[in-house]
Amino acid sequence: MSERGRSWIESAQDPEGDFPIENLPFGVVAIEDDHRIATAIGDRVVDLRGLVDLGLLDDLAPEVRTALRSETLNEFAGLGRAAASAARKAITSLLSDGDDRLR
Repeated sequence: MSERGRSWIESAQDPEGDFPIENLPFGVVAIEDDHRIATAIGDRVVDLRGLVDLGLLDDLAPEVRTALRSETLNEFAGLGRAAASAARKAITSLLSDGDDRLR
């Protein structure tokens, strides 16, 4: 069994949980009348447009940041696996123990 990564989000450490730091799925959430791309970790949801707007994903390519600000996954998914991997790597860094930029 491989050792799980650590996140500063406590619920991500639950061995019975579906969304540890190694499993950050992309989806769309509704916030009032607005739809945003998000990811789940533990029992939380992270608004990716918010991360882009805060400048926390500035290392991603401009087209990835633009796609993450969309209301659907279409544009982001159309960028392919490399874009999704880069985004997931940047988000994982923000949610990992030792990184206090988002905390």
